Amino acid sequence: MIDLDKNYRPSSYKNVVYFEKEVQQFLDMMSQLKEVSEDEFELFRITTYSAGHPDIVTLRAKYEDNIITYKIIDNFESKSLELNLSSLPIQSSSQPLNYDEIINIINNTNYEDDKDGLYLSTCRFLLDEGTDIDEVKSFMNINSIYYPELSQYYKEQISLI
Repeated sequence: MIDLDKNYRPSSYKNVVYFEKEVQQFLDMMSQLKEVSEDEFELFRITTYSAGHPDIVTLRAKYEDNIITYKIIDNFESKSLELNLSSLPIQSSSQPLNYDEIINIINNTNYEDDKDGLYLSTCRFLLDEGTDIDEVKSFMNINSIYYPELSQYYKEQISLI
């Protein structure tokens, strides 16, 4: 099991270079995901690889004066997700989020009737449909340049479903 320091928080969301920018742009183009504006920062990206194109959900941060605001974007601009944004567990903060707060957002932001959050709801659905656990682990990805241990953390969470 990963020994995740849930109190870790990046000092800032600014001044981080995303080395896989071409890959990100390609996925954004293929999925028709709304491009990240110059004043926004992508905190994590959940990618579900399905037939034809990836499904992508991201959490974005934006500095507004001394406050950081957060919003969820998906490549379908889902009405159901928009309806649940008022229940986004953390909508703003005065400093970058720590791992525990990021996990809280992932686990407690849902589409419609889902109850396990943005990542584990899809994993549970796939497992309930008979998909092999290793296949689910390769089918679902979560990446973050600010929270690099999220990927390993959630791969381990799949095994606990």
